[in-house]
Amino acid sequence: MWSARRISTRITLGAVALSLAAAVIAAFAPHLVYAVRDALFVASLAPQDQTSLDTLIRTAGQCAPVVRDFKLAHGFAAWEINYHVALAVLIAITAATGGWFAHRLGMAIGQPIEQLAAFARKTGSGERQLPAPLRPHAADEVTALHRELSRMTEALRAADADLKFRSSAIAHDLRTPLTIMRGRLVGLQSGVFQPDAKIIAALLRQVGMVEELVGDLDLLTSSKTMILQPESTRIDQLVHHVIEGQREELHNAGITVAIDSPPLTAMVDGNKLARAISNLLDNTVRYAPGSRLRIVASADADGLALRIADDGPGWPEDDPAALLDPFTRGETSRLRATGGAGLGLAIVHAIITAHQGEVTLLSNDTGGAVVEIRIPANL
Repeated sequence: MWSARRISTRITLGAVALSLAAAVIAAFAPHLVYAVRDALFVASLAPQDQTSLDTLIRTAGQCAPVVRDFKLAHGFAAWEINYHVALAVLIAITAATGGWFAHRLGMAIGQPIEQLAAFARKTGSGERQLPAPLRPHAADEVTALHRELSRMTEALRAADADLKFRSSAIAHDLRTPLTIMRGRLVGLQSGVFQPDAKIIAALLRQVGMVEELVGDLDLLTSSKTMILQPESTRIDQLVHHVIEGQREELHNAGITVAIDSPPLTAMVDGNKLARAISNLLDNTVRYAPGSRLRIVASADADGLALRIADDGPGWPEDDPAALLDPFTRGETSRLRATGGAGLGLAIVHAIITAHQGEVTLLSNDTGGAVVEIRIPANL
């Protein structure tokens, strides 16, 4: 994983390597240059002078004044100047080599980071292009950073696409009732319609659709911070209450309901659980008219279990769990009468998740749709 500590360690090790190289050169290079200089000076002497110098060194020692006087008498002063020049050149070469190495090390780490920083700035301004490939043998830390930025860009692309899709879906579902209301109001203004109870009821119905969609969106927006008010609730009575509230819609859709629930009590938020069951009934009315709906409720030490099954056409052949995501529907048209906004099951999922429970979409033996809900007892 990329970290500033690893980059700092890499730079520190590079500096230590340079320091060691400079120390080795300072310790051994002058002696080497000195030995080479003396060897070249001796080689420049005549054979008899070489023999005399060798005799002086063996009898008096390398550093004796008589040896130095002999060397100076035979032109050693020029070789001393050349020695200092050679040493200066060696120091310059060492500094240049160390500077080149440090520059290469800095460029190997800094240039890709600068490139990725420029990419991050472009991403922040709205671009969603992947970062350019790194040069071969880039530092591991930079490669890790490049990989994470690429993943981030892919996630941003997906988020942008999802936002665009959701915005389009919301706009579509809002546009239909708003267009109808505008047409009715223009008709009232121009005198085509009369302001009677029928047209007012039609307008209120369209307002109710908009209000329902806004409420659904608000509920989903706050799903992660949904505040529950759990209380001891008679589940059998709650189910009967929801069925009674939607009896007319169920009757018009030709749906018969059978409830199998003994008197049982659970700690749940009754209003929100009723909303979840109501959405499942709406789903049945919309997608499985004319079916038989069976609702089974039970409880054990682990918690509450609800099973809602119909004998309609069932879920799509693809992964039905995807229907729990917002704006995902099993019917492909955007007609509200059949498809809706694709929020019903997502709201069910959000409510049950807030109860720390699970929602599972299954199929029964006849191919119909089954929704199983589990809510733990220790809510």
